[in-house]
Amino acid sequence: MSTNIYNEITVLLILYQEEDNQILENLEKIRNFKIIIIDNSNNIKLRNIIKKKYNIFNYIVNKENIGFAKAANIGINLADTKYIIFSQGDCPISEENILSLLEAYKKYKNCFLVSPTFINENMEISYNAGPFPEKKIDNETIHLEGDICAESISTAIILFKKEDILNIGLFNENFFIYFMDYDLCKRIRNI
Repeated sequence: MSTNIYNEITVLLILYQEEDNQILENLEKIRNFKIIIIDNSNNIKLRNIIKKKYNIFNYIVNKENIGFAKAANIGINLADTKYIIFSQGDCPISEENILSLLEAYKKYKNCFLVSPTFINENMEISYNAGPFPEKKIDNETIHLEGDICAESISTAIILFKKEDILNIGLFNENFFIYFMDYDLCKRIRNI
């Protein structure tokens, strides 16, 4: 693996009251990448533990929960790499996952976002992508092998080019947490 790839990707973690051990386990798996953490739960103790153990590019602890969209936008603006992996703190991801996402992203010239297949605690595939909600089509879990193009995806974990997200506009901060992914996907589909 070229060390250049590690300089091209920032992992942006948004935290809010996840278990400390879960965060530390995730960080262990992605430690070779540039990492930005935005903590919306004012967890100074966790920040101190993480900063002693890991080389974190930027770590912001908010005194209050400013919302997922606003925290994401702060992190995106701080990133100085071509690609950003955006992840909620409770979503485990590994170096192998990140490299697979980047490979999938680069396969398709019109790709804007990529997201992995989600697996729940019972090791079952979970819902992650499908039609826009207003179409009132059942949002059934898609069981497949390979890549698909979907109208809308969950932004729990996504990979994108920083330049693309800046060009289309950052997350709409009027959405505190829910529906920001639908809003972003709508804007992407419109272009």
